[in-house]
Amino acid sequence: MTKRFLSAVLLTLAVCPFNAAEIFTGYDIDAIVAKMSLEQKARLLVGSEGKNDGLSHIVPGAAGWTYEIPALGIPSINLADGPVGVRINPVPSHDVKTEYDSQGLPMTSSSSSNIQDDGSRSFCTCFPSTTALAATWDVNAAALQGKCMADEAKAYGVDIVLAPGINIMRNPLCGRNFEYFSEDPMLTGKLAAHLIRAIQKNEIGTSLKHFVANNQQTGKKVNDARITQRALREIYLKGFEICVKEADPWTVMGSYNKIAGQFTQTSMELMQRLLRDEWGYNGLVLTDWTVRRPTVDLINARCSLIMPGDEEIVNEIIEAVNNGKLSMEAVDACVKDVLGIVAKSITAKGWQASRPNLEYNAEASRKIATEAMVLLKNEKQSLPLKQGAKIALFGITAYKSIAGGTGSSNVNKPYITDISTGLENAGYPINSRLAEI
Repeated sequence: MTKRFLSAVLLTLAVCPFNAAEIFTGYDIDAIVAKMSLEQKARLLVGSEGKNDGLSHIVPGAAGWTYEIPALGIPSINLADGPVGVRINPVPSHDVKTEYDSQGLPMTSSSSSNIQDDGSRSFCTCFPSTTALAATWDVNAAALQGKCMADEAKAYGVDIVLAPGINIMRNPLCGRNFEYFSEDPMLTGKLAAHLIRAIQKNEIGTSLKHFVANNQQTGKKVNDARITQRALREIYLKGFEICVKEADPWTVMGSYNKIAGQFTQTSMELMQRLLRDEWGYNGLVLTDWTVRRPTVDLINARCSLIMPGDEEIVNEIIEAVNNGKLSMEAVDACVKDVLGIVAKSITAKGWQASRPNLEYNAEASRKIATEAMVLLKNEKQSLPLKQGAKIALFGITAYKSIAGGTGSSNVNKPYITDISTGLENAGYPINSRLAEI
C-alpha cells in the first residue's frame, strides 16, 4: 500500500490501494451496476459501523464511511458532521476521542492563539450558531461560510459535510435549535440554499437534514408528529423544497420521527412521491444515524444508504432479494444513487491533501458573527466602550466561554477566545477580583 505523507497540519492517511480516479470514472454507473454481485450491492447500501473496518481512505473523527469495492474501483467516501463547521478529530488517529472538561469544552483544543498549534493537528473553524447565521439575513454570509467549510473539508479529505440542518424552530426549548436557522421557512430555505451551493461549488457534498418534522429532541426517535397537510407544506416542508429546487443538495438525510404514524425514512409518500416525483430530486437519501428501521421498507422507499449499518443489515438485503420480498430493481435504484455520489466525490477524483486557510476562515467566522448582532438599545451612549474602560464580568462563561453546541455540531477548533480574553486583547482591563471568584 502506497502512502502519501501530508503536510504538518494534516492527518496522515493511507491512500487507496487502487487508482479510484482512473478506474471508477472510466465506467458509467449502469456498467458498474451490471458487474456487481448481489453481495456487493448490499454491502454498498450499508455504511460503516463507525470504526475503521479496514477501509483505505479514513478521516479520523468522521461520522461514517461508505464501503469500498476495490475489484470494481469503487472507493469509500467520508461523511463528517458539520452544521457549524467540519467535525473531525484534531489528532492523526481514528481511535482518539475528544474529551471534555467540566464546562463541556473539548480538552483537545489549544488555549493558545496559534492556529496550527504544534503543527501535527488538524483543526477546523467553528462558525457562529446557525441561528446567528440566519440573524444576518444575508445570503452572502451563508455563501461565505459555505466556501470556508468546503475549503477545510477538501483539505482534510471529507467528501460530504452533513449539513445544513433546517428543521423549523417550532418550540424555543428544542435542544438542537442552535443547529437550525429559524421559525421562518422562507428565511431558512433561502440562506440554506446559498450555503449548499457554496459548499458544492467547491466539490464537497452536503446533506440536507432532517427530512422532515424533526422539531424536538425529547423522544425524537419515536415521536409521532401530527401535522395538517397545509401546515406541513407551508411551514415544515417549505425550506426543504426551496433547497432541493434551488440548490440540489447531493444528499438528503431522513429524520427519526414519524408523521401521522409512519416513520419518515420508510415513507413512500415523502421519500418517493413528494421528494423525487413532485420536486424532481435525483440525489441520495440516507438514514439518520444508529436507529434501525425495517430494511426492506427503507430500500423500497429509496432511502438508499443505511448509516451506519452492520453485517446483519447486509444479510437482510441479500435474503430479502433471494426470498422475493425485495426486488433487484429497487436495490439497483439505491445502488445507483450511492454510486452517483461516489462518482462526484473528491476521493473518486483523486483527492490530494492541502492546507486549509484557517486564518482566513477565522476572520470569516468573526465577520458573520458581527453581522448577526443587533443593538436594540444603547442607553446613555454606553457603546462603543471608551478605550481603557474597566470592565466587570459576571459568570463562569465570561471567563471560559462555550463556543458552540455539543454533539454532532461540536467542532474541534484550534482555540477559543473567551469574553474576558477578547476584551483584554482589545485593551479593556478586567476586574481581577471578579475573575478569581
